[in-house]
Amino acid sequence: MARYVLGYLLWGISTALAVLDVLVSRGMLMRLFSITGAGRWVLGAIDRFGVFILGLIGFAFVLYCEYYYREGVRRRVLGRRFARVTAVEVAVLVVAYLVSLIIR
Repeated sequence: MARYVLGYLLWGISTALAVLDVLVSRGMLMRLFSITGAGRWVLGAIDRFGVFILGLIGFAFVLYCEYYYREGVRRRVLGRRFARVTAVEVAVLVVAYLVSLIIR
């Protein structure tokens, strides 16, 4: 039982990182399109559709993580699975942040 509680705590951390990924990726997306000289209406549409699509991807990722962690608890590999997921999330954060810095 305690392992499942730990699994859901780690899932909460992964969910928070996924939200952060979506926010940082949105900022990167807006910076990328703002250097193209797109108009105000185009940028607004890109922002809204971008948030929608990134949100769907984030939501699917969070749902998958719950299953992945639950199975990790059952198979006793939760730590390895959490490390993999966290590495992917941190890599997305780093890439999006670096791209945003380069564009400035």
